[in-house]
Amino acid sequence: MINLIAFDLYGTLMTIRTDESLNSSWQTLAAFMGYYGAKYNADELKKRYYELESLEKEKIKYANDLGEINVGNIYTELYKKKQVNANANQIEITAKVFRAASTQSISHLYNGVENMLKTLKNNGIKIALLSNAQYLYTKPELAQTGIDKLFDKIFISLSLIHISEPTRLDVI
Repeated sequence: MINLIAFDLYGTLMTIRTDESLNSSWQTLAAFMGYYGAKYNADELKKRYYELESLEKEKIKYANDLGEINVGNIYTELYKKKQVNANANQIEITAKVFRAASTQSISHLYNGVENMLKTLKNNGIKIALLSNAQYLYTKPELAQTGIDKLFDKIFISLSLIHISEPTRLDVI
């Protein structure tokens, strides 16, 4: 008998299309961060972001070859560079602003996903989410679709535990 089914998120249960290369995304992020006193122009912000991303990747790679960064650290450093001490809520909102600005197609569930998850739960099967994603981006997208409450366990591996999707289900 099956006791647990684990799902990936993007491309399996839901879809979203983002493009972080758009200048308009960086302009929006620069304007938003400027409201808090971290004044950047779009080009400077984009360049600094990618420099910090490289540094974060190097730190994680040194610690664990399977590692991945947490974008929250990048946003925190971007604020610090402009002498702004951003709190956790501000970092979360900043991530949401950039994700919204770079989103080309709003996240939506594939047809039948919600019913399938409810049916599995109603039949006593535990369901887990294993995703290589950034928690600061994925958390609100899960809430937006309403399926966040259906999972027994959620593992957003890249940004929270700094490794790729867990390959052993005995962690659940």
